[in-house]
Amino acid sequence: MLKPLYINTFIINQQALCRKTKGSNNYHKARLKVARIHAKIKDSRLDYTHKLTTQLIYISKNSQALTVTIF
Repeated sequence: MLKPLYINTFIINQQALCRKTKGSNNYHKARLKVARIHAKIKDSRLDYTHKLTTQLIYISKNSQALTVTIF
C-alpha cells in the first residue's frame, strides 16, 4: 500500500505539537489539527482495505478458484 499524502503533514504537525506548552490554547489547536490528520489517515486506510476486499469478493464470485498471495 502506498503511503497516504497526509503522513508528511502529520509528522510536521506532530513535531509542532510537541513544542507547545501543555494546557495552552495553542496546544489544544495543534492537538485538534493532529487529530484531524490522524482521522484522514485512518479513513484512507479503511477505504483501501474496503476496496481491496470488495474487489476480492467480486473476483471470487466470477471465478471458480481464488488464490490469494500474501507477501
